[in-house]
Amino acid sequence: MVEITMDSRKILLLLNLLARETSENKEELSSLFKRALDADDNICQLKDILDNTCFFKKDQNYSYGEGKAVVEKLYHNPIEAVDLFPSVIRATENIKRDIEYSHNLLASPYPFAERISAVPLCEIQAYRTAYKNIANVSTYLSVLYAGLPSVSSLSWNDDCDFYEMLNAVNAKFLPGLQKLSIPSSWMIKKKRMRGKALFGGDCLFIEYCNKSEFELQCKNLNTEPIGTHAYLNVDAYESDENDVPFCWGTGNILSVSPLKGTFYLHNDVVTKLRSPSKEEIFHKMPTPYECINILADNKMFCISPGELLRAMNRWYVGHEIEKRVRMRQCLFCGNSVNGSRLVCPNHFTSQF
Repeated sequence: MVEITMDSRKILLLLNLLARETSENKEELSSLFKRALDADDNICQLKDILDNTCFFKKDQNYSYGEGKAVVEKLYHNPIEAVDLFPSVIRATENIKRDIEYSHNLLASPYPFAERISAVPLCEIQAYRTAYKNIANVSTYLSVLYAGLPSVSSLSWNDDCDFYEMLNAVNAKFLPGLQKLSIPSSWMIKKKRMRGKALFGGDCLFIEYCNKSEFELQCKNLNTEPIGTHAYLNVDAYESDENDVPFCWGTGNILSVSPLKGTFYLHNDVVTKLRSPSKEEIFHKMPTPYECINILADNKMFCISPGELLRAMNRWYVGHEIEKRVRMRQCLFCGNSVNGSRLVCPNHFTSQF
């Protein structure tokens, strides 16, 4: 039921009576009508909600058009104000209904195709921030689990209008995330290479398994993170222990945080690491993340576990070979060799 304050009704009815009974003091009466309208709670509420709501596609928005038209009629012909009060209440309720409907859509974690029509202006920035975060995290997870090709069709602009941002998230980012599958986890270990005619040292190898098995193996280890979804066994790195988990994770190794995921849409990204230089392999192989960062020349990167394995082996084995050459040790067995020899002669005679 429409509620109208008695003060508003009495004042407007009295002004209507005065307006009908006299043709003088038009400007004064007009000012009194305006003051009466401005003081009415229902009219103030409608004007406030019109001024502080973001209406999408205003020219096609029924609730906005209805509310605006009612306000214009009130002030254009205030003598009919009392008759328009039910329309004021109805217009306000329709806008509130649209706001609630839009809020329920925007609060959904799933993409939607329905059109939103009205959002309070005070909430727009919070929604913009939320959708930026969704775009960033969606991109990050896609690159993490499926690599750069999975986001090749995506684009993002932090400065685009809200509706464009909303459509991008609903039409591309969230559907892509829903299709994403989590790959098997990976683990890299060290082992001793075997064979008389082979380099007789340690190397790294990789194996794949489900995440829960790796977590069981690694739950009591001294670890530090490599990015967000991989870990280094600090003790294995420092002690050079073999046949224990060295590092492990799920997906690729990325150089940015989840909330900067859309950087992968706008920048050149390193996916293949260069070989370490002679000066670099003179030093012990750094931790996996440092190794990637150095060999990517401090550029943004997305490195697969297989590429990480190749890079670490090049550095690890290269460092051992450089050390043996410098210390005049056989490359195959590590024993001392004379002169400029690199290997013991008996390796070839016994092998062939």
